[in-house]
Amino acid sequence: MGVATDTYNNKGKVIAETSYAHVTRTKLEQALAEFVGEIWQKPPAYSALKIAGQRASDIVRSGKEVNLAPRPVVCHTARLVAFDPPFFTLDVSCGQGFYVRSLVHDLAEAVESSGHVTALVRTKHGPFKLKDCLHADRYTLDNVVSAIAEARRRHPKLAEILDNYWKTHPRDNKQQRQKVNGS
Repeated sequence: MGVATDTYNNKGKVIAETSYAHVTRTKLEQALAEFVGEIWQKPPAYSALKIAGQRASDIVRSGKEVNLAPRPVVCHTARLVAFDPPFFTLDVSCGQGFYVRSLVHDLAEAVESSGHVTALVRTKHGPFKLKDCLHADRYTLDNVVSAIAEARRRHPKLAEILDNYWKTHPRDNKQQRQKVNGS
């Protein structure tokens, strides 16, 4: 809290500095409750959303302004797990298209301060959890193919998605397809 950036994270340029001394844990939790459910959220200008075929972030980096319209998103749960001003930690479960950077920015404004994300860890995406990740030190073709095959066995919907991918990408190596399919 206390610092806003143009990217809504710690990689951006500082655009505002405000007091956060008045923000209490209770005030932050009460404000956070207003962001749970179906809400209208304005995506950050630095995002991958397309405007006339270009990423919004690329347009902004070229020196032009973008003004993305708020859109409906879902925040299933949002919980304050740590509060040590100026820092706080949230645990958020949200739907597709939800921007945690926007949540932090808007939450800080709701408590009459400013804020940005300093760290973000995605702990789950669809059926996959952080524990399902293949660590970078294990990135080999065999390990990646094995991980995909295991994911196919555990998640039938993923098998369907991969089957459709192989059908639409005929240039891919047949031997790799067979390994991934487990044949």
